[in-house]
Parts: sequence; structure tokens; C-alpha cells
Amino acid sequence: MKVGQFLQFCALLLTATLAIAQSQIAGKWQATERRQPVVILDVSESQGKLAGTAIFYLFNHDNNPPTVVSSVERQLVSPSLNGNVFSFQVKSLDASSGEMDSFKMRLTGKDEALLRRSASESEAEADIPEIRMIRQK
Repeated sequence: MKVGQFLQFCALLLTATLAIAQSQIAGKWQATERRQPVVILDVSESQGKLAGTAIFYLFNHDNNPPTVVSSVERQLVSPSLNGNVFSFQVKSLDASSGEMDSFKMRLTGKDEALLRRSASESEAEADIPEIRMIRQK
């Protein structure tokens, strides 16, 4: 094999490896409770860059069972995949605050993950629940 062909092969192999690694997270992920959506992440990958949106559903807990009353869509900010942990930020659901909320989604299987919001200064990490996410097919 000539050096040029070998380098082309190596570049193709590297590109394929990166595509496989990024595709671990790309797709539509959804958490539901009582058959109602809680959060939907739509993650895409293009030319090695991750992007996407998050839709958070707000509930009226006075109803039994609780019902969705509205939803808020946010762009993912600084999405990254490090090993089996997908991290991102979104503009806070309290739009007037101007702050960002951070999230980590730990892949637990090919199409399963656990999502958790990072604790604020006044919260304990253990008090923040993990939400089971399923990648839709």
C-alpha cells in the first residue's frame, strides 16, 4: 500500500470512528411519566458538532393525575459528549433570571440514559432526581 493510500485509509477510519462515537447520542430522547411527556431532547450531530433542543413540559399538580399545562423549548448550549456522559446547558426556565441550567445525561444502554439537572449552590446533588430517558426509534 502506498503512503498516500495508507493516509487516506487512516483518515477514513478516523472519520468513521468519530461518526460512530457521536451517533451514540444523536437522536430524539424522551422521558415520560404516566404516559405524558416530561422532557424531550432532540440531539443532532453534523461534521463533528453536536446541537439540539430541549422541550420541558410543565405540569399542574393540583389535578389527579397531574396534567401538562404548557411546554418550554430551549436550544442546547455547549453540548458535549465525554465517554458515556452527554453534558449541555439551557437558558433557565425562569427566563427573567438570565441564568443557565446545566444537565448531564449518562448513557446506560444503547437507547437508554439517565438525565439529571446539576445542583445549584443552594441544592444538594443527591436531592436532584434522575429522569429515565429513552431514545425514540
